[in-house]
Amino acid sequence: MKTKGLQSLPKAVDFVYLGCNENQIEVSAAGISNYIQSKPSNNYQININIPNSGFDTNIESIKLKLFNLERIRNNIWSMSYISLKNGYPERYQQKRLIFLYKNTLQLFLSKIFQIYKSIRTITHIFNDVSNFFVSIEDTNDGITKKIPKRYLSEYIDSFRDPNEGIWIKIFSESEILDNNVSKNKMIQIFKNFYSKWFRIPHLNYTLYILDSCDFELDESQYTKKVLKKTILNQYFICRFSTLSNNTDQTEEFFLSQNFKFEHCTSTTEFEYLYSTKNTEDEDYKFKLSLKCAYLTFEFNFNWYSTRHPITRYWPESLLYIYVIAGTNFDILEISRHRNRKYFVIKRANTIVSSLFCDFVKDLKYVERNFTLDQLFDHLVFKRII
Repeated sequence: MKTKGLQSLPKAVDFVYLGCNENQIEVSAAGISNYIQSKPSNNYQININIPNSGFDTNIESIKLKLFNLERIRNNIWSMSYISLKNGYPERYQQKRLIFLYKNTLQLFLSKIFQIYKSIRTITHIFNDVSNFFVSIEDTNDGITKKIPKRYLSEYIDSFRDPNEGIWIKIFSESEILDNNVSKNKMIQIFKNFYSKWFRIPHLNYTLYILDSCDFELDESQYTKKVLKKTILNQYFICRFSTLSNNTDQTEEFFLSQNFKFEHCTSTTEFEYLYSTKNTEDEDYKFKLSLKCAYLTFEFNFNWYSTRHPITRYWPESLLYIYVIAGTNFDILEISRHRNRKYFVIKRANTIVSSLFCDFVKDLKYVERNFTLDQLFDHLVFKRII
């Protein structure tokens, strides 16, 4: 299920976003090597992300999966490259090449950044390279710790050109589990990080802490309710770029007023109401709803509704799908096909605040079938607001 993007994450995740000059590749590699060594994770995946030239705005990116790192013990790591040959089972697509000690890991990372530079130089002719970056993702226990893009804090100094230098994003499980993180505490964390990166000119740090709860309740004799709620706390800090980088770590360097600090909270709530009767019963019903800061989605199948979020439009039946995304509102009224595995779109309406393409209304006239996955991707998960 695609709403598990947050649910599969651990309790806390570190996100480090750094940019360095090309003459700082070696010292950046040394700092990142120290950082990886200090984390509890035993597995990382290293990728180079490039813009997708098929999109005019380069919103979508292509991830080139290059290498996996696995800690054997302490400072000893094995490195394996990822083969992307089509048709090969995943277990045959990785080949272990070498064991990396601490100093060798540093050298290995610097070579990755050199590869990044070469790819960027080659593709610069064809793409806006603002989305070019190296990603290092904690994959311990087979689960990536990458935060969904919508929640990333990717602040770039106004004085820096994102098309220049080396840009790196690191995702790793965090040992910090405190929900009450103050600015002073974040400055101390930042101080510890900053010493590892040898005064890298651009460095953002974000701590993500998640609180999740799941409930399953009996609403009545024949109905149940499943509720999944995730609260994501984001603590972001960076140092103002207008201040000089002193070579010694003085108290003045880490004064509170020298830092940009932000804290925000995002809530995602998933609710599933359903009948415990057989799905073939005429009065079988269910309702799915997903609510978050940027979107509200509901799939109603014969569930009685006493209210509706849009007063300008009321569906003619209790079989409908609606999406509210920003200032846009889309609704599909549906019916059961005589083959009960399918639905038919009876009416499609869009209410928008400006003259964007009315793609929802066109769905009624498309001469092909959609799976529910494809329809939800179209309306919700791959939607740009």
